[in-house]
Amino acid sequence: ARAQAIFAAFGLAGFERAYPFTLSGGMRQRVAFARTALVAREVMLLDEPFGALDALTRATLQRWLGDLWGRLATSCLLVTHDIDEALLLADRVYVLTARPGQVRLERPVPLERPRRAEMLACPALVALKAELLAALADVSTPAQPMPARPTNARAASPRPAQAGVASAASRGPLERSVAVETAGLGSVSTAGSLLRPALVREGLDRAPPGHALPLPDEAAAEPGASLWRQTPRGARWLGRVVAPVVVALVVLLALWQWYASAPGANALVLPTPITVWTTLIRQRAALWDNALVTLWETALGFSVALAAGAAFGVLIDASAWLRRALYPLLVMSQTIPLIALAPLLVLWFGPDLRSKVIVVVLVCFFPITVALADGLRAVDPELIKLFRAFGAGSVRIFWSVRLPGALPSLFSGIRIAIAYSIIGAIFAEYVGANAGLGLYMQLELHSFATAAVIAAVVVAAALSVALFALVAVVERLALPWYYAERRREGL
Repeated sequence: ARAQAIFAAFGLAGFERAYPFTLSGGMRQRVAFARTALVAREVMLLDEPFGALDALTRATLQRWLGDLWGRLATSCLLVTHDIDEALLLADRVYVLTARPGQVRLERPVPLERPRRAEMLACPALVALKAELLAALADVSTPAQPMPARPTNARAASPRPAQAGVASAASRGPLERSVAVETAGLGSVSTAGSLLRPALVREGLDRAPPGHALPLPDEAAAEPGASLWRQTPRGARWLGRVVAPVVVALVVLLALWQWYASAPGANALVLPTPITVWTTLIRQRAALWDNALVTLWETALGFSVALAAGAAFGVLIDASAWLRRALYPLLVMSQTIPLIALAPLLVLWFGPDLRSKVIVVVLVCFFPITVALADGLRAVDPELIKLFRAFGAGSVRIFWSVRLPGALPSLFSGIRIAIAYSIIGAIFAEYVGANAGLGLYMQLELHSFATAAVIAAVVVAAALSVALFALVAVVERLALPWYYAERRREGL
C-alpha cells in the first residue's frame, strides 16, 4: 500500500508491472530511489546515483530529487565527484581526502530551496566552487604508473584512492557529519533482483536487474536477417523448432518403410509404419481406454512425487544436517533397479492402483528433489544480502528471493520427471495390472501382434511428449520474467 502511494510522486505511475530492461536509465533510478525511500531509515546513502546517466537525464533527475527531498523526512548522505551536483542538492559539503578518508574541508551551501541550476551562477556559489576545487586539488593523489605485478600477490600494495566530495542534505530529525571513502561504496543504482517485474512493494524490490536494451547486432543489417525479424513470432518458432523435428521424423519413417518393405523382411517381426498406423486406427478404442488408465496412474504418482519432492528439497536446503543425512539415501534409492523392486511392490500392495502410483513416485521423486535443493542453494547471495539490508526475515527471503530464483531449476527437474513418469507406470503394469498400456502391450506381445505393440508404444510416446509440452507451457506462464530475460539476451 505504501509503495502504491508513492508511485505517482516518484514518476512511476503506469509502470508498476513493467520490466526494468524496458525502462530508461532515469526510470530505473527512480525505482531505486523509491525502493530506498520505502525503507524509511533516518539516513539515506546515495553513492554516485546519477553517474551512469547522460547529462540531460542527470539534470532532470537532480531537479526532481531536489524538489522531492523537501517532502521526505530523512537525512541524506550523497557521495559524488560532481561539485555542481553537490552544491545543487546539499545543505553542507565535505571534501574528503584520499585513503584513509578524512574530512579536508566543510562548507555550508548558502542557497534557499527550491533550487535551480541557474542559481549556481551567483557570485557566492562561484566563489564556493572555486574553494572546493582548490581543496580537491590539494588532497588529490596524482596518477601513478601501474607497478609491475609482484611475485607474491599478498605483497602488492593497494592503489591510492581518489579524493571525493561527500555532501549532506538534512530534512529529518537526524543531522550528523559522516566521513566516507568514496571508492569503497556500492552504487545504489546497481541494487536489483532477478525475480519479478519492477514492483516496489513494502520496501522490498522484486524486480529483475535493469539492463540497457541490447544494441542491434551486425546481422540485423543484412537483408536476410531483417526479413527473418519481420516474420511473425509464431512462424519463426515453427521454422526454428517444429520444422527440424518434422523433417527428422519424416526421414526416419521413410527409412523404416523402405527397410520393412524390402524383399525378405518379416512383417511379423517388423511391420511397416503403414501397418502400424492401420492397427492404431482399428484398435483406437482399446488403446484409448488403456491409455486413460495409464495416464491416471501417472497423474497421481507425479502429483505425490511433486509434493514430496518439493517438501524434501526445502528440508534439505533448510538444514545442513538433514542434507548430509538424506542426500546419500536419495542417491542410494536410485541404485535400486525397478525391475527387482516392482514385483515386490505388487506383492506387497497388490496389482491395483497403489503399486503403480508408488513406482511412478520412485521414478519422479529424485529429480524433483535434487533440482529444487540445488536451485535453492544456487540463488545469488547478493540478492539475499540486499533483502536483509531492507529488513526482510528468513520467510520473506524464501518466498521473495530463494523460491522464485530456484523455479527454473525446479522446472528442469519436473521436465525430466514427467518424461519418465509414463515409463514408470507402464513398467509397473507389466509386472501386474488389471488394465493399462503395459498390460495391453504384454497381451499383444504374447499374441505375436507386433504392430499392436508398436502402436501402444506410439501412444505412450505421444502421452510423454504431451505431458512434457504441458510442463513447458506451465513454465512459460509461471516464469515470464525468466524467458523475457533469455529473449533479451538472445538465448
